[in-house]
Amino acid sequence: MTFDPANPPTVPDSELDSYLPSAQTLDISPDTNDGQMAQQICQGDWVDVDPSIGMNDPTWGLSFQVVNLYPGAVGVLASSDGGVTYAETQISAAGLTDNFRRVPRG
Repeated sequence: MTFDPANPPTVPDSELDSYLPSAQTLDISPDTNDGQMAQQICQGDWVDVDPSIGMNDPTWGLSFQVVNLYPGAVGVLASSDGGVTYAETQISAAGLTDNFRRVPRG
């Protein structure tokens, strides 16, 4: 099943394929490089965040599912109560270190 931007999940779902039409190029800061790198990110993708941001999911660690895209930032599903409930939290692209995408086979 593909991520539906009109009906995003309320909890992270690693079984969803990314919604490729939403692709946006953002400058992220990969931990293997001192500079920034342009990276295409879509709704439904998973991003890793810099540990210094202080976000850590009880199930997914430093990885968060992207539910919205903004100029220079992403909206991710994050929990503040140990993974019971999730809400969108915005993270600047500069705080992202990696991007992962699930796409349909074919």
